[in-house]
Amino acid sequence: QAEDGIRDYKVTGVQTCALPIFTFRLLTFTLEGLRPKEFIAMKNKLLKISGIIFIVLLLLIIATPFLFKDKIFGKVQTELNNTLNANLRIESFSLSMFSTFPNFKLGLSNLSIEGKDDFKGDTLMKAEQIDVVVDVMSVIKGDQIEIRKIKLENAQINLLVNAAGKANWDITKP
Repeated sequence: QAEDGIRDYKVTGVQTCALPIFTFRLLTFTLEGLRPKEFIAMKNKLLKISGIIFIVLLLLIIATPFLFKDKIFGKVQTELNNTLNANLRIESFSLSMFSTFPNFKLGLSNLSIEGKDDFKGDTLMKAEQIDVVVDVMSVIKGDQIEIRKIKLENAQINLLVNAAGKANWDITKP
C-alpha cells in the first residue's frame, strides 16, 4: 500500500485515501481560530478602514456642490439664455445634495422672466423660489441634463395671448 493513497495495481487489501477532503466549513473564512487579542486587532483595523472610507465619501458629497457651483450656475444661465427669447433674471443660486441625495437640488431665488418684442414689459413669471432636482449622473456626463422634479414657491404666472394669436409663453428660440 502506498502512503500517499495512490493505489498500485499489485497491492491488494484495504486502501485508504490520504487526499484532503474539503468541506464548506473549511472553505469559509472564520475568525474563530484567532486569539482574542488578534480578533480585536483585526476588528479595530477593519473599523478604522471603513470609517476612513465613509469620511472620505462624506467629504466628497459635501464638497461637490461647492466645487462645481459656479460651473453649474454658469451652465444653467448659458443654457437658459440660449434657449429663451425673453429676459431672465435670477437673484441668487444655491446647490445642495443633502435633501435630495443622490441627486442635486438647484435653488433659484427671486427669478423673473419678462417678455421681449410683442410682450415687452409684461412679466411672464415671477417666483420667490424655484427648486429643481437634477440627476447627478446626467450633470457629470454633461450631454443631456435630466430633471427629476420642479418645485415653485410663491409663483405668479401671467399667461397672455395678443390679438394676432401669439402667446407670451412661447419664449423658446426656434
